[in-house]
Amino acid sequence: ERLRELYASADVVVVPLHPAPYACGFAVVSEAMAMGKVVIATRTDAHGDFIVDGQTGYYVAPSDPLALAKMIDGLLRDKPCRDSVGRAARRAICEFHSHERFAERLQSFIDCALVM
Repeated sequence: ERLRELYASADVVVVPLHPAPYACGFAVVSEAMAMGKVVIATRTDAHGDFIVDGQTGYYVAPSDPLALAKMIDGLLRDKPCRDSVGRAARRAICEFHSHERFAERLQSFIDCALVM
């Protein structure tokens, strides 16, 4: 419950990731997006498919703190952009990454496996 309150009070959610051999940090990304928040994440080789850069959130290079600072500053100064990207992020999560969509995709894999 407290985590939702923190997301709700945030103007921007920043998820600084470092290169890793596995996907990490994407629970935070998807939760923040589901709350309609604009997310800035550092791009890694293991990045997920939640963020469409410039549409449902933003990526910056993990080794470029100046770019991250500029992105944060720009978004904090541009509420209409934050709101627009946040709405797009929420729509994307609801449409493509909800539990219902996961269950539908899983069912189609099971159906396909049963046919084989």
